[in-house]
Amino acid sequence: MAPDRFVRLTFKLLTCEGTAVHGTFRNIGVGPAFNLRHGIAMNIGPGQAFSDADTALFTIVAGLREGEYEYEDRGTPKYRPYQHPNYQNWHQFKVSCEYENRFGDRYRVDVPFKKGQNGFQSDGCEELYVANGSKDKPTWTRVI
Repeated sequence: MAPDRFVRLTFKLLTCEGTAVHGTFRNIGVGPAFNLRHGIAMNIGPGQAFSDADTALFTIVAGLREGEYEYEDRGTPKYRPYQHPNYQNWHQFKVSCEYENRFGDRYRVDVPFKKGQNGFQSDGCEELYVANGSKDKPTWTRVI
C-alpha cells in the first residue's frame, strides 16, 4: 500500500452515556474517503465485513474530504448517537466504519466498547483493517 493512497478515518468520541455512544468520524488521511458505511455491530470478527456482522446497523455517507468530520457545522464537529434497540442484551460491541479511497482501496476502522458500571466504555484503541481480494468477498487484514 503506497503512502500517497492511504486514507485514514478516526473516531472522535464525545461521551458514553448509559445506552449510547456519541461520536463522529474524521478523515485524517491523504485524499477523500468515499462510500462510508458506519454504525454499530456485535460479534464482528477480524476477517469479517462490517455489513455482514451480527445485528449491524449502518448508515451510508457519500464521502469525507481530507480533514473533514462526518457532521460539521462551520468547522465544528457534530456528534451522532450510536445505539442499538437491544442494548440491554449487549455486553460489548464495536462502532465501525468501512470506506474506500479514490482508487477503490477499501479500509475499515473499528472502535471496541464494553459495558461497564456506568454504561459503555472504550480504551480508545482503534483497530484498522485493509481489504484484500475481491470486492464481493474480501479478506480483512488488521494493520493496527
